[in-house]
Amino acid sequence: MAGAALSCPAFTDAVKLAAWVGPSRELTTSGVLRPAIAVQACQVLGIPLASGKLRSAMDVPELQLAWEAALAADLVLVVSNRASTAPIAAEIAAVAADAEQLDTGLADQVVLAWLRAVGGQFGFPNDVCGQCLTMLVELGKADGPVEIAVAVLGESADDPNRTGTYVCPDCGQPHEWSLPDVPGLDVTVALRDEDLVEHALTTIDVLTDFGAVSTGPGQAPEGTVALTALGRLFAGWALESISPAADEAAGELVGIVADYPPPVALAASARWLAARTPPTAARELLGFAESADVPLVRTVALTLARQLGSEALPAWREYAVRAGFGAYARQHLASQGEDVESDGRDEAWLLVDSIVAASGELPWLAELTFAGVFRAMGGEATPELLADLKSCGHPNAAQVADLFAPEPRTAAVPRSPAGVPARRGPTAANGKLCQLLITMRYVDDPPVWRRVVVPAGITLGELHYVIQDAMGWEDCHLHMFTAGKVTYGVPDGDFMSDDQDEDAVRLSDLLSRKGQKLSYTYDFGDDWDHLVKLEKTLRPGSTEALAAGPVPVCLAGEGACPPEDCGGASGYWNLKEALANPDHDDHEDMLEWLGLDRPGDFNPAAFHLAEVNQRLRA
Repeated sequence: MAGAALSCPAFTDAVKLAAWVGPSRELTTSGVLRPAIAVQACQVLGIPLASGKLRSAMDVPELQLAWEAALAADLVLVVSNRASTAPIAAEIAAVAADAEQLDTGLADQVVLAWLRAVGGQFGFPNDVCGQCLTMLVELGKADGPVEIAVAVLGESADDPNRTGTYVCPDCGQPHEWSLPDVPGLDVTVALRDEDLVEHALTTIDVLTDFGAVSTGPGQAPEGTVALTALGRLFAGWALESISPAADEAAGELVGIVADYPPPVALAASARWLAARTPPTAARELLGFAESADVPLVRTVALTLARQLGSEALPAWREYAVRAGFGAYARQHLASQGEDVESDGRDEAWLLVDSIVAASGELPWLAELTFAGVFRAMGGEATPELLADLKSCGHPNAAQVADLFAPEPRTAAVPRSPAGVPARRGPTAANGKLCQLLITMRYVDDPPVWRRVVVPAGITLGELHYVIQDAMGWEDCHLHMFTAGKVTYGVPDGDFMSDDQDEDAVRLSDLLSRKGQKLSYTYDFGDDWDHLVKLEKTLRPGSTEALAAGPVPVCLAGEGACPPEDCGGASGYWNLKEALANPDHDDHEDMLEWLGLDRPGDFNPAAFHLAEVNQRLRA
């Protein structure tokens, strides 16, 4: 296996590059080889360049792939802005031409380095791509080549319209979406996302470079694909790295796998499920599902329990005698051919729970609920349906019934005379607070991030001001939030007509569970992209909430806010490069543009917590 790894072009280049680095090579502020040194590296790897000069090493994809692989595989050591060859890289390079010289210990290290190099391309270990994991799982099930479209979309790829499926905005995976058989409601939703295939083709290209897959001719979109022996090794390693331990509690299991697409979640749960008898596993999962206050998490637990087959039916029968949540057990037993005495309110209860789960958590924008789709297609809820919804006993029944009403109520948003939402103080939701990590994407050396605490009930319009003040922006450009496939902003007629009103949705509607994320984009020219992640929810009166003090408040951070209008992440990188190098062609121009006398007057690492909180208080 080590010999196969050393025959992969991308890994071979990573080893060769790492060995060439030697005792010390200077890096840019972005952590890549400086342009002049990168030119030399291209010569070592045999990468042709159009000219002898480079603006950035990142402009050469082959070099960047080898560099990223070398870093992920720990073949290169980086301290501050200097890189050096790791001892293991020198050992591997010394015998790379003759894999037979590898002893067992070194061979194992070669394979591990290869696994890390490939894993780094897909975000392992901390930010793994769910769609790429899904492809690995699906390809791992196959005995031979699979059509790429089928590997990505499953059997629905055979249907050109993919009727009856939707692409989940959270996980990017297509799922069947059919509504329960409820009087007055007969709708099937079909949504598509062609980016799935495009992303899959990119993934396959990377896996091919590392020798993890082989491709062949076939039908659309781009032939067939199959895992190689190395690919199966990687798929197993990848799944192992995300699989919960067998002794985890059911809630911990679900919390871990809930962030992954369904096929991955099932595969990652295999070890946990195998450590229990089917009835025991089902009881643990159903017990957690019944107590879960987040519908999406409940759905994941139920999905896992349904995979346990007929041996788990005794556990389902125990829950079938319960009102409310017992509807799931009665529904499952009926699907298995058992004669179950149903509750007349089951269909309405399940419909309400499905809507809440699809929405994330009420109140959410009705346009993304079954009810919103239903109204958009001209449907009208019957009085019987509304009555069933209101009387089914679900805790969210009244809210869902309101969504199905002919004219759903929307909260008025205060506006200034110019029609722009008036800036207002944050609104608390049950006193809960959210601790958020706001990270500026694609900006590093130093990274720019802020940890803030805000009320859970803050609207996205109010959160916009918090981000502006916490990061240090001047709020002189347009912005938008993105959650899943939905965007939110300040509707102004034409330009933002496709966006939902950011003042009509609260943070707690979108981020209710630890680890959930949304994006915030500022300045549609420079495209400053921020990742907003919920780190934890603080209970009112808790030690952490009291320690945070008046909110919004910034707890910590790093890095200065980039100058407005500097050209986005790439422009900011070039600006830092030019300021740091007196011989740079743009050095004097950048000083003049910033109005600085000396390069040292601009410090990319500057961060002053007191100043940030002064802006937030103001």
